[in-house]
Amino acid sequence: MALDDHYEWLPILLPVTSVTPSKNSLGGGNGSATQEMTRTRRPAINPPGAAAFSPRSQAASVWRMRVLELWRYPIKSVGGEPLTEAEITETGIRHDRGWGLVDDVTGNVLTARREPKLLFGNARVVDGAPVVTTHDGRELHSSTDLSEWLERPVTLATAAGEEGGTYEVPLDFENDDGWVSWQGPGDAWHDSSVSRVSLLSTESLGDWDIRRFRSNVLLEGRGEDTLLGAEVDLGEARLGVMKQIDRCVIVTRPQPGLPRDLDVLRTINADHGTCLSVGALVVTPGIVRVGDELRK
Repeated sequence: MALDDHYEWLPILLPVTSVTPSKNSLGGGNGSATQEMTRTRRPAINPPGAAAFSPRSQAASVWRMRVLELWRYPIKSVGGEPLTEAEITETGIRHDRGWGLVDDVTGNVLTARREPKLLFGNARVVDGAPVVTTHDGRELHSSTDLSEWLERPVTLATAAGEEGGTYEVPLDFENDDGWVSWQGPGDAWHDSSVSRVSLLSTESLGDWDIRRFRSNVLLEGRGEDTLLGAEVDLGEARLGVMKQIDRCVIVTRPQPGLPRDLDVLRTINADHGTCLSVGALVVTPGIVRVGDELRK
């Protein structure tokens, strides 16, 4: 089986149109949101292997779930921060995966697949910059701070650039073996070019802790998989739901209060066809708040 047959989050390159903030736009530190923006509508997107969008008349049918939680992960693969309100830009929630840690030795983007210790810190955005609070209470601000904490040299990179970063994953998650790599999309430190905002329902989550899945939006209800191929309204934003999100070894990694648990991924592979949650691209930017409805 080809690698990209199994891992659907491998990149599919897409053209991107611009979204130009107005002169009154504000930055998104600590969950602050832009109240005014010039909205540029993205044309319909149907990349190879991604779901096709439904006609708008079909998308207007009555279908609702409510936003229960919002999460932002400022640094790729480091713990994140809950929000009550977020600005969704064309690359996702503002500052979500806005920074990445580049391993100075390999040149790869360091993730919890390779370095589980990353999940024992939580990143938040303060005055437009990431601050990591470790499990033992230290605050980390710089590449030097993070290198000392991880005991390996890393660079806190502020932009993925046009080429994106190089990521890696073990195909054998039980033994952390069979490592392969791929090139991620540009602009932000995401795994896939067809997922900028991830949506997970409470029914799919079940008794698991949402921190294992690093989803941006937890929806009260069920049925996120039925959104594939549709455009949906989330607060003031509009999203095109493109794909189911394949899960990897990260969901098994230990975190504060959570042990290493291989049964999480075993269950997803056996009962959910390797996927849990869905990924969307941004059609129209806007503000989303806890309590907002998702409407199809």
